[in-house]
Amino acid sequence: MESPLRYTLFEDLDELRTRLRSLTSGRRAIWVTESNCADHCLDRIGIASAGIVLPPGEEAKTAEQLIRLWSGLTDLGATRGDLMIAIGGGALLDVAGLSAATYKRGMGLVYVPTTLLADVDASIGGKTAIDFEGVKNGVGTFYTPEEVLIAPAFLSTLPELELLSGWGEILKYSMLTGFSVDEDLWGTAEVAPSLIRRCIDYKIEVVASDPLDKGGRRQFLNLGHTLGHALEALHLSKGEPVPHGIAVAAGLVMEGYLSLRRDRLPQEDLMRLARVVRDHFSPVSVLCTEYEQIHTLARQDKKLRSTEEGVPVVMLDRIGKPAPAELFTPKELDEAIDFYRDFMQI
Repeated sequence: MESPLRYTLFEDLDELRTRLRSLTSGRRAIWVTESNCADHCLDRIGIASAGIVLPPGEEAKTAEQLIRLWSGLTDLGATRGDLMIAIGGGALLDVAGLSAATYKRGMGLVYVPTTLLADVDASIGGKTAIDFEGVKNGVGTFYTPEEVLIAPAFLSTLPELELLSGWGEILKYSMLTGFSVDEDLWGTAEVAPSLIRRCIDYKIEVVASDPLDKGGRRQFLNLGHTLGHALEALHLSKGEPVPHGIAVAAGLVMEGYLSLRRDRLPQEDLMRLARVVRDHFSPVSVLCTEYEQIHTLARQDKKLRSTEEGVPVVMLDRIGKPAPAELFTPKELDEAIDFYRDFMQI
């Protein structure tokens, strides 16, 4: 199946500005962004202000902020023929996309991602969501933007943790496809456009084969995310948010261990992955008293079917060869968390 997604990678912001002018010629644009981006990104593309500004990061992915978006669109007199241009990181794009999908049953939508994570992952694939009742992406739908406009020039505005978050998703793609990354590049803003394109093209190809995530190859894109999302939700509940990609990097090690435990992933591949995470990513703390909460949060994974016992985790047969999810018991999850904590010395 051919993907309906259109994306363009711009070498500089002048080219992006030109494309935005073309898109908004003869069509009303409603700009939606987050506060960090309003301060650091809008003026770089010639936008004085946005019509709707949300809080940064995961604070934007709530039912309250979704209602704010609907109310803002109503106050602005938005119509289905108008074009929402959402500019920001992955969380902003998620909630803005959900508002565009549901406002008057769907209005025009363009994404302008400004973070590395949004460039390589969150802006691609048509998923929209908010977090709900402590569950990551608990409510959402599928809605493909008309275009995704990617400008790596925005990466220079990002703090170190936000860059690392994007590299966590790049690490996932390297595990799925087998490509390698120069050791000196992890965590930096020196991301080659060819690397961004490689991640995007792989995701588009997988999504096209399973557009509504019905249990086909698209589940592979959740590698590291079952336990990564659980860690992320755990820290959000404590008021100590962990960037998504850093939680995913931790999840990749834990889930890699589970693949090893099922006699799939060779030990040398697990150790190669674990060393990258240890050497380049911040550790994610997990207390022994929090293991049961991790079990509960992992059971919220969208791959789980109501008749199944256990927690579904995407497998790796080797680096570059993912396999369908298998179910794991709480005891097995505990062993995986223990492995991560011991290896990271936390």
